[in-house]
Amino acid sequence: MNYWLFQGNPDQFDVDGYLQKTDQIYWSVTVKKYQREISLGDIVFIWRAQGKKRTASGIIAKTTVIEECKPKSELNHPTWLYDELWDEGSSEKSDMKVGLRVENYQLQPVDDMITLSDFMADPVLRDARIVKVRVGSNFPLSEDEAERIESLWGSNSDYTDDGYVGKEGRVLYKIHQYRERDKSLRSKYIEQYLKNHEVLQCELCQFVPTTMYHTLGSRLLEVHHRTPLHKLRDSAETKLVDLMLVCPNCHRALHKGDAEENLKTLQAIFAVRNEGCTDG
Repeated sequence: MNYWLFQGNPDQFDVDGYLQKTDQIYWSVTVKKYQREISLGDIVFIWRAQGKKRTASGIIAKTTVIEECKPKSELNHPTWLYDELWDEGSSEKSDMKVGLRVENYQLQPVDDMITLSDFMADPVLRDARIVKVRVGSNFPLSEDEAERIESLWGSNSDYTDDGYVGKEGRVLYKIHQYRERDKSLRSKYIEQYLKNHEVLQCELCQFVPTTMYHTLGSRLLEVHHRTPLHKLRDSAETKLVDLMLVCPNCHRALHKGDAEENLKTLQAIFAVRNEGCTDG
């Protein structure tokens, strides 16, 4: 998995409005080398430039790559583009786009976005290309830079003589579409599952939460949609056969990139492991 920094100019495009409208976005990738290197599951931080209005510049969102780079005419979901957010007279930097899922966003310093000042004061980040160059749409991050940004994004930190002291309790904004969940599906699926099984267990790794956690594990399993929600058309109906029970670890692994392909991979991995257990 690679880490990237993508920059947007608020003078040309309403970056804040884009993040507030939808959790599925596209971004231009201007460098051909990067177009080939960006992969599903990569982490992309969105950087807002200062612009003429002197907006606070810095990282305002964390996203995950969910659609590989391709020409604008071939995108899976062109409605995610929101072309109306471009300022009059401004144009896209490249016809090549990558699809991103917005994990969360923090648009102002009061929300503890990671500002340019934070970068310049940090011993690891002050030499980052976004600080030295400032111009460009896409920047690969080194392992050290990515690790440092992740730590700052996860908990705002101040430097003291004793090292970094974490501050928690910040407000993060997460986007959810109302079609995302029908809460009754979980209970209905579990009811059906228990008709054919004695206990609830992960349908991939076979983990039984109540065996380890007793009553605390009774609701640890999560319902996974075999077809990712973002691929469903509006008002699509979900049947119980479209669902499965998975533990939190497997669920997280499934969504590290293309969930449908990852499901096939995990099923193959656990099939081999289960065969080995049987032979032993």
